[in-house]
Amino acid sequence: MVDGDFEAGQVTTSDYSRHLSGEAPLAASPFNARFAMARVKKGKVNPLSPIIEFKHDKYSWAVLFLKEKYSKPFVQLKRIADYYLLELDETDFIGLPFFNAQLDFYPVNTNGNKFRLVEEALEYCATKAVSVRQIDEWEKNLPFSDAPFCIQSYYMVNGTLPSFANPYLDAKELPIENKSDATWWKKFTAPYDCSGKPCNKEKCLGRKFGLKSGEVSEVEFGNLTQYIEEPVFYEWTINGKQMKFYNETDIINQDKFLRLCMRDLGFLPKKLKGERWLKIINKALSNMKIVGEKETAKLTIDKMIEIITKELSDRILVSTYYEYERLMQGYIYLDPTSSVFVILPSAFCSYITGRFQDLRIDSATDFYAVLKHLGFRGRRKAIEGVDRTLLFARSRFLFRTDEDWTTFMLKVSKDTIWEDNFKAFLLGDTQTESTVEEATREEIMQDVALYLDTEKE
Repeated sequence: MVDGDFEAGQVTTSDYSRHLSGEAPLAASPFNARFAMARVKKGKVNPLSPIIEFKHDKYSWAVLFLKEKYSKPFVQLKRIADYYLLELDETDFIGLPFFNAQLDFYPVNTNGNKFRLVEEALEYCATKAVSVRQIDEWEKNLPFSDAPFCIQSYYMVNGTLPSFANPYLDAKELPIENKSDATWWKKFTAPYDCSGKPCNKEKCLGRKFGLKSGEVSEVEFGNLTQYIEEPVFYEWTINGKQMKFYNETDIINQDKFLRLCMRDLGFLPKKLKGERWLKIINKALSNMKIVGEKETAKLTIDKMIEIITKELSDRILVSTYYEYERLMQGYIYLDPTSSVFVILPSAFCSYITGRFQDLRIDSATDFYAVLKHLGFRGRRKAIEGVDRTLLFARSRFLFRTDEDWTTFMLKVSKDTIWEDNFKAFLLGDTQTESTVEEATREEIMQDVALYLDTEKE
């Protein structure tokens, strides 16, 4: 040490001797070393972490021993310290406190006590040494690694989850205490107040439920009410204000919902991921209040079968070609060459909700789930120059018995040019089979072949 400054160079035996006897200070470079050390400004060292707590006078020091040299070990020390909300003093060099026989600077064991023997202290330090790869594994296996950093760090320090973890727990569909007594569900997508809680944006940004993840919203969702009038409309409490929705699409389509927020609330919330948005809608629907004389019921498998086979039998088209313009109006087409039903899902959904006022379709996802259960599968096809998805299902899937299916097919084909063909196919009466123009037959069979190939894939 020269004029109050450290002199750089190779440490000699004499330097070590003077330092250990308490005569002169000694400093180590914080670069390309196998350990990192920093004074703790705020927080408490967790003895279960890879960090060792050293004490000197009234101060605590956080020390990390590595198994190999690292370009800047403090980076790894801070990486661990962040999870335990430790604020550390980083310096240009590490000034080593005097280390003499009295252990004025000593490590603390897992109980927070001073070691009785130097040998025990050194053995403890050796067992805590880690490699960078082990730190990677340690970080990856920490609990709540998909949660916002503030929630995880609170848990690491306190061993319990904070009250502001409710939005995260709800998003993961995990149980929450006192759920029946709380009204927090109205705010289960409220943003995390990063200014008032421990925050590490760098770690939080990449997490599933972290900042900008699309899993939380600036909007508070309250009660949803459906009014059974003509036409049906909804009122949804958003940020404490009643917003009116005149159709389901304005709720299901998030872009339309955001536009209404901009108009009614005076700000544009950020857009959520589609799956998260559906959960929000279904959450509100599960608590929806219905006002009016009639009661509504959710669309079920049995109800859909009844709609197609009974209620809409007059809208089943059996013709010489696909009448796409009528599919756009919600009609169903029955392919006479393969007995396959064809629908345009968006038009069909709109038609059902418009005609059956006592039927509720909570979301497009629920609607597709019902159709998928009935055997409908999608295929892209250009309609008037626009690519659309048409859904196909074997008509036989919708009937309990062959007799029911036969009766229905004969009914919907009656008075069409395909009536004789259905009779021949279903009843075995080949003498009644009529002749269809070759060009028309080829056009239909090409479409059928394409559908069957797609289905096989």
